[in-house]
Amino acid sequence: MAIASGLTIKIKNGAVLCCRALLNLRTKGCIPGAAFRNQEFVEQGCRFHASVDYTRKMLLCDSQTSGGLLICSAPHNTEIMVNKLRDAG
Repeated sequence: MAIASGLTIKIKNGAVLCCRALLNLRTKGCIPGAAFRNQEFVEQGCRFHASVDYTRKMLLCDSQTSGGLLICSAPHNTEIMVNKLRDAG
């Protein structure tokens, strides 16, 4: 999305919500192979802040979660969208 738009995207690690059970699985080494392939794919155009640990980095590269990590919206619709997502659980 960023490449096609000619933009840079900055994602704040702490703002990315995640259930504790999923992080626990990552800590135990349960990491899908696609996460490593995704990491390899993005490593030339992606920088992780030094504070992002390995477990969190693998979560952010996981193909099973990557589709849900980034949703775009016009600025005037953002609050409505977030509220609807929260209401949906």
